Amino acid sequence: DIIKTAMSDEVTKQLAAAGPVGMAAAAAIASSKKRKRPHSFETNPSVRKRHQNRLLRKLRQTIDEFATRVGQQAVVLVATPGKPNTSYRVFGAKPLEDVVRNLRCMIMEELENALAQQFGT
Repeated sequence: DIIKTAMSDEVTKQLAAAGPVGMAAAAAIASSKKRKRPHSFETNPSVRKRHQNRLLRKLRQTIDEFATRVGQQAVVLVATPGKPNTSYRVFGAKPLEDVVRNLRCMIMEELENALAQQFGT
């Protein structure tokens, strides 16, 4: 299991122990594609926020270009479960974006259930 092998990583262990938000971050890190020059989780919150904003801006541009050039519906969904004011952002092709935005409650519930099942809580 991907999560069990990743639990040997100290940062992933700390994140998983930090509650639902940490478990979601640990699952995202553990399930991401392994690279020759691996990216690492940023522990400094201000630097992490700057990376998040920069990467989301790039993703938004890429999705817009994809929809324009290829003509297919595509969206990016960014979700952080477990917080009182759950972070849920969707952007991309408008019709699909609206559909995914309207399914927020169901998607967040399923995500929280999947995370709980994956981490055995």
